[in-house]
Amino acid sequence: MSQIRVREVLQIHIDPPSGNAKLSELKVLADQVQRTLDAVARNLAKDPKAKVDADISGATIGSLHLVLQPALADSFAVNPDQICRTLIEDINNVEHQRYRPDMTLALLQQYKALVNMFRNSHIQVQLSHGIDDVTIDDDFRSMFRASTKERIANKVDIIGRIEALNIHSTPYEMKLFPTTPDTDYILCRFEDEMLEKITDLFKHKSMVRVTGTGYYAPIGINPSRLVLTSAPVPLVFDLDQLRLYARNVNLVPAGMSASDFLAANRKAAGLEED
Repeated sequence: MSQIRVREVLQIHIDPPSGNAKLSELKVLADQVQRTLDAVARNLAKDPKAKVDADISGATIGSLHLVLQPALADSFAVNPDQICRTLIEDINNVEHQRYRPDMTLALLQQYKALVNMFRNSHIQVQLSHGIDDVTIDDDFRSMFRASTKERIANKVDIIGRIEALNIHSTPYEMKLFPTTPDTDYILCRFEDEMLEKITDLFKHKSMVRVTGTGYYAPIGINPSRLVLTSAPVPLVFDLDQLRLYARNVNLVPAGMSASDFLAANRKAAGLEED
């Protein structure tokens, strides 16, 4: 499998207040840039297996300056220049409360991590690719934080399936995958008294309804996280009752086939011409 390489390199410059970059700061930078590039690739390629391979083609010490040449397998429907350009454009746009329509919550979380990776040490970070660039300093971080502030809503109900549990420390956490298509998991926190019931529902792969306080990011239709106010309720579907309901409800008018009824509705909605 061959790789597609960038035409324009991705340059990263950090300015530590002390003047010299530390090895620990280089590790934080490398790890987070890699995770963010991979997240952008997965988002654009619509493929969870998409991954960026970046060579370091140049570096200077002191105020650390890296020159990267990201590459991507040619089997994915995206090229590395598009990934680099999207990375910088997205970060600039989010700071101004503009969000790309197909940006995922998982990608937004990586952008937040990238912007804030040196928040405590007040290190300025510059990213550039061709004519696109962004400078991340304390003022930028403050604006970015305000643009990604979560909205809180009480008594939120979500239907989904529990796919993972983390019970190493309280409050415990679980990952709920909602029934809504093409959405990320919701991180749910819960207290000790719910543990036994949630563990049983997890073992049986039950479809559940969870209720709690939801924390909503500026994108997505589901909360990014949920603090449960009560234990999940298992949903049991009675197939016989569902069949009886389907027979008793006139979904299609008498004397009309299902296909004719669908075509008529599409025509009424302006989706089909006469």
